[in-house]
Amino acid sequence: MRPTMRRRLIGFIPCYNEADILEPLLRFYERARVPVVFIDNGSTDSSGAIAQRYRTRGVLEYVRHETDEYDLKEMLRLCLTVVERHAPEWIMHIDADHFYEPGQGFASFHDHVRDAEASGCNVIDFEEYVFLPTTADDPCEANVYERMKHYAVRDPGQAEQPTEFSPLLLQPRLYRYQPGMNISDDGGHTIFYVGDRMRVHPVRGVLRHYMFRSLEQGSKKLRERRARYSRAGRSRGWHTQYDTWQEEAALFRRDPGTLTRRVEGDLWRKEVVLLEDGSVRRVSSADRRS
Repeated sequence: MRPTMRRRLIGFIPCYNEADILEPLLRFYERARVPVVFIDNGSTDSSGAIAQRYRTRGVLEYVRHETDEYDLKEMLRLCLTVVERHAPEWIMHIDADHFYEPGQGFASFHDHVRDAEASGCNVIDFEEYVFLPTTADDPCEANVYERMKHYAVRDPGQAEQPTEFSPLLLQPRLYRYQPGMNISDDGGHTIFYVGDRMRVHPVRGVLRHYMFRSLEQGSKKLRERRARYSRAGRSRGWHTQYDTWQEEAALFRRDPGTLTRRVEGDLWRKEVVLLEDGSVRRVSSADRRS
């Protein structure tokens, strides 16, 4: 049954076998006041069990949708159908290894959304920082935020960054809901409105992307993703990002000198950073090379 009261902001999380990072992810969005719907694409690890433990802690609905192949377009259609049942005003598209932060000058996503509305905008874009495991990481540190401190910026203008993180794609991951909208035809990188267009807010948020967390997890993810990508998706030119990547230690344990180090207490040129445990750290500005 459709709720009678609209919710300000709801996220959706499509997931397949991301159990090692799921608990901090769900805690993060619970503390950020972003309730979510969780679409489990047939995980064979404990992802589903973890998500269901959060049914009273931020997960509004859990849906298990098993498929032999992963078709991004169909998955996004399903995600939109499920999240629509909860009457959102704004929607956040959250991949299971994505930690978003509001843009500079905004203490919360809700503040960022309010300013977007006041500015006549319907989309908030995010700048992507891809965090990677390195030889400097402490393997005994379970908290991914504390363990993984080196990143590449997904921006072709950053010539010193590893080339596998280009080209830059729009990441319109927070957007105003409209009945009849289409979020799937461009794989989530363009939001198609009925009688309208994307009007992107000038302040971008931050996306911390932890696609690989260890040699074991990264190798398993590469094998599973390559095996499950659908023919339909491939025919659209999608799902090519892992084609040339080799399952070798050098990929999953990088030389930290080839990446940018997150400066303690000085992250993202932002005033505040919401951490996985829900605490807020005040920071100033600037990054530096490791």
